[in-house]
Amino acid sequence: MIPPFTAAVPDDEIATVLAAAEQIMRAGRLVLGAHTEVLETTVAVMAGTRYAIAVNSGSTALEIIYKTVDVQGRTVLMPTNTNYATAAAALAAGAQVRFYDAGLYPDLADLERRLTGDVSAVVVVHIGGYITPDLPQIMQLCEAAGIALIEDAAHAHGSTFGDRPAGGFGYAAAFSLFATKVVTTGEGGLITTDDPDLDRLARVYRNQGRDGDCARRNAPPVLAEIPHP
Repeated sequence: MIPPFTAAVPDDEIATVLAAAEQIMRAGRLVLGAHTEVLETTVAVMAGTRYAIAVNSGSTALEIIYKTVDVQGRTVLMPTNTNYATAAAALAAGAQVRFYDAGLYPDLADLERRLTGDVSAVVVVHIGGYITPDLPQIMQLCEAAGIALIEDAAHAHGSTFGDRPAGGFGYAAAFSLFATKVVTTGEGGLITTDDPDLDRLARVYRNQGRDGDCARRNAPPVLAEIPHP
């Protein structure tokens, strides 16, 4: 059997992961600890956003974003060329899904035709890490209509359009850290945004409804040596 993918992990990265795992175990805090905070800070810098919030998957990242836009009973526009998770997360948030034509890049004219009054969000997917050159026009269309622009940046860690990075164009972006992605933790996802309300709500959602700041207030001291990328 030919596996669909294999992860090539160099020896030095294996050593770094094992050392970090030992630090986490010895600290006694297995979730939302110092390493998570370093990851969030690093990704926020990568995306050029004020905030990055780590969650358990890219699908969860999308669902949380959809919920904060309040898509319940309304329409989310997304491209025909995407992973099922992009739509599944919207359905889980209570949205109706409508598709616009897209190959590698969105069909801008078709998207504009479908931008009706019942649409609460537009999703742009950076397939293979490619950012559409029409993104500035899409941003203008969404802004004029008062509609949230969401980036599905699952493939786009480190991608840029001009000097602007993926994850920092719209209301929010979702990154995946699944095993097949450019950057992986095996499983996991991240939200990037400049919106302080989304930052707060996302931390509440990921923490079973508890105030997202509680974990930090009750946290043990940050480990002295945390490996940075």
